[in-house]
Amino acid sequence: MRVEADLGHAAEKMAQTLQKQYGDARAIKFLTYALDTIQPGLYQPSDTEREEFMQEPYPGSRKSVSGKIDFK
Repeated sequence: MRVEADLGHAAEKMAQTLQKQYGDARAIKFLTYALDTIQPGLYQPSDTEREEFMQEPYPGSRKSVSGKIDFK
């Protein structure tokens, strides 16, 4: 149980730091992309987001994510 408590505290601290530094939308985007890096395919972008991604000046420049995370 101690390891889970430590992980929860570390995750909360990281999320708060990202939120303060980048704002809500970018913190969520960062964490979502990190999840998908750890487990590819976990994040499923919406059709709109996928289409916008193809038109962006560089990958990830969209300000917010609109897909879903599928924990299987």
